[in-house]
Parts: sequence; structure tokens; C-alpha cells
Amino acid sequence: MKILNREEMQQADRHTIEHVGIPGYALMECAAQAMLEETEKYIADTFRPEREKAGPGIIKPSVTVLCGSGNNGGDGLVLARRLEVRGIKTSSWLCRPSGNLKDEALKAYAAFIRAGFVLNELNQDNAQELNNIIEGSDYIIDALLGTGTRGAVSDPFRHIIEAVNRSRARVISLDIPSGSDPDIADIICTIRADITLTVQFPKTGAYLHPGAQNYGKLITVDAGIIHQENEHSPLRYLWDEKMHKEHSEAFSHSLADEKKEKNGRALIIGGSRNMTGAPIMTAMACARSGAGLISVATTERGRASAQILIPEAMYTECEEADGFIRHVLTPEDSDIIAVGMGLGRKEVSENIISELLDSENNILIDGDGLWFLKDMIQKLEGRKGITILTPHPGEMATLCSQTQEYIRNRRFEAARELSTRYGIYVVLKGPYTITSCPDGTQYVNSSGNQGLAKGGSGDILSGMIAGRMAGIMKKKAIYKEERREYHVEISESVIGRHIADAVYLHGRAADIITGRGRSITGMLPTDILAEI
Repeated sequence: MKILNREEMQQADRHTIEHVGIPGYALMECAAQAMLEETEKYIADTFRPEREKAGPGIIKPSVTVLCGSGNNGGDGLVLARRLEVRGIKTSSWLCRPSGNLKDEALKAYAAFIRAGFVLNELNQDNAQELNNIIEGSDYIIDALLGTGTRGAVSDPFRHIIEAVNRSRARVISLDIPSGSDPDIADIICTIRADITLTVQFPKTGAYLHPGAQNYGKLITVDAGIIHQENEHSPLRYLWDEKMHKEHSEAFSHSLADEKKEKNGRALIIGGSRNMTGAPIMTAMACARSGAGLISVATTERGRASAQILIPEAMYTECEEADGFIRHVLTPEDSDIIAVGMGLGRKEVSENIISELLDSENNILIDGDGLWFLKDMIQKLEGRKGITILTPHPGEMATLCSQTQEYIRNRRFEAARELSTRYGIYVVLKGPYTITSCPDGTQYVNSSGNQGLAKGGSGDILSGMIAGRMAGIMKKKAIYKEERREYHVEISESVIGRHIADAVYLHGRAADIITGRGRSITGMLPTDILAEI
């Protein structure tokens, strides 16, 4: 599923109306029908009248529809009309003067009035009445402000949004919660929705925290809007269970090679005097994610533990200085090298990162490796091997010479800028982890929970990615050497999809664990290993 920003959604609307030839009002009616079906289902699933107060007869839910003067308000008016036709009585309010309506919103208003239903127009005299109605509503349909919202919300919308958020009502937002900016994470005055019925494509703001928390459950409704792909404008996609299954089916043949050499060799470099566990977790995850052979380069102290915990691994000699790795002789047949997990930040280890950047090896840099990278980031340019970076927001801010606030608000832009500038893969971790490819294509992860916000989760993720990459890069090399066509072209985007799928499986493992009753607080990163 595509994820669009404000400008891309507006372009899709224009393309559908002007080039495909579907009138804007027809799209509005189509969207409202899909919204009607989801709204009826939600009300049926959630409405529980208080039986002791019911008495004889049937209690029906009180539904209030709040509409602005733009197209979002037009969606609300069409939905309100369709609810009335279906026998669901609404208290419908136009919260801006009807004289402000134009185009499709004006048509929706006219249809509502001609249908003979009551539409209240907000003014100074009935403002308190609206407050009372909001307070007593079971359901509120929020159609005040849409994707055109920019900056702070002013009255009367600010006052109405605050009243809705104080109420006990369940809130259904249309397209986006009113007050939200579809492009950035900031929230100033925003509806807190229980569900959001987004039109055709989710918007980027739905995947940026803290604003994302206001969407509640996000449901995409089909309105028939067509987005025309542009090779000069790479897209974002939501990586969910459907994408995972499609990807797994496309590459199922790649799992059939019986020789361990064909599943690739991964080298894990990391660990230091006080952080012996990180590379071990990475190696364990790598072993469970497809790598045929695994070598570990870690400190002498760390090796003693590693040989017990992961006997499947081999070990590469490395030079140490005071408990920190100084030099590693990397095996020439390594298909992927994951470096940085628990490496420490002593100067003696800096040369490891520098040498790997100068090499033609495929590398994944995580943890302390990213700390060293910030001072030699220009070495990323023109590398022959693939490069994967897995920063959290703080590390990303350092790499981009930006503030964490900027990264929080502009995760998509920051990840794409870094990946396209240097021709690398960037896995920007956090809620809705973004995998950004060298061509600008991005995949947004839909799995995972707060149980992953613990030290060690990133080490497990790096191992899962490295395990995937070991196999895929080995197969790419073998088929190139034998001059045979692989059944699926291993392009930059395909490599990106393998990375995105590893991210998804990492989060899904956490969801499986909590789904079985383990608390978020009680979950450990190593619990993920059993669910890979």
C-alpha cells in the first residue's frame, strides 16, 4: 500500500479528475459510501447501551457530525446524509458559514439540504448548544479539517476540538484527525480519534510520532482515486503482512539451496570490555535468519561467552588494546560484515570502520560504528559494496547534522536524503521504522510494539538483516559468476525489500510474544530469537 504526502495526494486527486475523467463530487460520494460501511460496522461493534437505563424499546446511539467548509467537510456532509438514509439519526453541524462553501463541498451541502435533513449552522447563539451535544454524544464524526491544514488551528475549530477531546464520545475522523498536518509529526491542537477512515492512501503524518497516536486505528477506504507513479518521484510503501507474504512467495526458491556456502557468510565485528553481549545477540539472530556460515570477531573475554551461547559460529582473530578491538583481518569470502554492536568508542577501534569503508565489502554499520562514521561520512560516496546503516533518531541526527527535533518531524525526508545522497540503505529505527533505498524508495514497517524499546533489540535486528543479506548477496555473486539469470532480478529495490522484510519479522516476533501474554515490560530482546 502506498503512503502519500500532502502534495502527492493533491496530484492524485487532480490526475483522477482531470485525466481519468471522474468528477470530484463522484469521488466524494464514493469515499462516503466506503466510510458509511466502516462507520456502521464500528458502531455495531462498539455500541453498548446501559441496560439498566434502557427500559422498554431500543436505545439508538447519538451520533454527531462536525463539518468544516472544505472538502473534508463535504465528505462529512455526504456521510451524514447517507447515515440518515440508513436510519441512523445524526446531529449534523456546519461549523463555518455556508457562504464559505464552494465546489464539491457546496454540492454536498446542497444535496444534504434537498434530501430534507436538518443541518445546524454554528453561530454565537447556538455555540453552547453544540458544546452540550458534543458532551452527550456516543459517537462524533470529525470532518472539520482535512489535509490542507497548516500551522496552528484557530477558533471556532480550536474550541470544538478541545470540547471533543474532553467528551466521552468515540471519535471517527475522516481522512485525518482535524488539526493534524499530513506531512509532519507536530501536534498543537488535534482531535484524538479512536479510528481514522483515511481516503485511498494513508498519509505520511500517520506514521510520525507523536502525531500518529491521534489516528487511533487507521482504516483505508477506497474512493477510486488513482495515483500515477512517477519515476522521478520515488514512493513510500507500508510493509505489512500482505507485503511480507508476497515477498516470501517471490523468493521462496532462494531458500531451496542445500549447501551452506550458497546461503552466504556473515562476519560480525563488535564487543568491548564492558559490552560483550551485543555481538553475541547479533550473531544468534544472524544464524536464525538465513546465513549459512557465521564468523564472529570479538574480544577475548567476549569469545568465551560466545562459544557457549552460539557454538554454530566460527571466530576470527582480532587484535585488542585494553579490552577494545583494534584490528580485524576480515575473511575475503565474507558476503556481509555487520560492525559496531558494542564496539565501544575508543580511538583504537576507529580504524576498523575506516578500513571497511575503503573496502569493497558489503557492510552493515550499527551502534558505535555509527558514532565513528560521523567523522568519515564522505567515505560512503562511491562505495562498490552495499552499505546499510541502522541508526536510531539520535544517531540519525548526528549523521545528518540536524537536531533530533528535525529528525522526529522529518523522518521520511531525512532518511531519503541520506540514502539517495550516498547510494546506501538507511534503516531509521523507531515506531514505524523506515527502510530507505538508494533510489529513494521507502518501506514503512507496520509491526512491533514498545517492548522493543530496550537495549539489545537493535543488535538482534542487525543480525536479522545481516542473515538475510548474506544469502541474497551470495546468490547474486554466484549467478553473476556462472552467467545465469536468477529467477528474480536482485536490484537495489529488491535488496531494500529484503531489509524491510527483516525489519517486519523483527517487529512481528515482538507482537507474537506479547500476543501470548508476555507483558511489554517483561519482554527481553533475546525472546525474539525463538520467534524468528
